[in-house]
Amino acid sequence: MSADVWNVTQELGQDNQASSSSRAQYQPYNHETSKFWPTLTDSKLSFHDQDTKSEVTRSSPLCLCCKRTGHKFSDCREDMMPAGVSTYSKYLNGKLTLHDNPAITFCITFQLNSVKCHCKTDHPAQHACSWCGSTDHGACAWKCL
Repeated sequence: MSADVWNVTQELGQDNQASSSSRAQYQPYNHETSKFWPTLTDSKLSFHDQDTKSEVTRSSPLCLCCKRTGHKFSDCREDMMPAGVSTYSKYLNGKLTLHDNPAITFCITFQLNSVKCHCKTDHPAQHACSWCGSTDHGACAWKCL
């Protein structure tokens, strides 16, 4: 009886090998023929650096200090807003601060004012718009634009 079991298991193993070699269950993905795979000039870029959006559709960062696009607030060197008014805030020593008094800081999370991004820290003194100083909205609430 053990010989019969041995023969059956051997036959099953050969059938599995024959069927798996005749029809491949998984085949490598050919990214060169896929219309969904971006064509990249430098394959050494990280995933985040391989942004395939065109320059037209890519949104530029909006500065939380001067209301201009094209740079991050941490890189802002402007003292005037586009309307010719002095900036209300500036980035100093890793913090978004009041332009005239760097001891007063703004909550960056509050500035973003997104449904997905709410500030959970209890520091209401820092919850003011970095563009106008109002406490009822953050900079990205579109009330100051």
